[in-house]
Amino acid sequence: MKQFKGTQGEWKAVNLRNSDETKIVTSTHRIAEVKHYGCKISYTLLEPTKEEGKANAKLIAASKKLLKALQGLLRDIDMRDDFYYDVAEAEEAINEAL
Repeated sequence: MKQFKGTQGEWKAVNLRNSDETKIVTSTHRIAEVKHYGCKISYTLLEPTKEEGKANAKLIAASKKLLKALQGLLRDIDMRDDFYYDVAEAEEAINEAL
């Protein structure tokens, strides 16, 4: 199975007070910034609302954990092993993303 080649460490969505962006960070790296101005028009594309932008950032931040949980489930299903702990990890990752 392929391995994740992106930035290592736990990814978190950090909302700054009174900011129009949410940062995706680890303890040592800035991964990305998700903008959410809540504007109706930005040239020809709509901007996400603040609520949508924050939800997008949470999903991006949880993507690494979701990938790991799904890889664990596939590995255990393939091995026909007891995958109780991987199911719990997947549920935790899904809840973090929502």
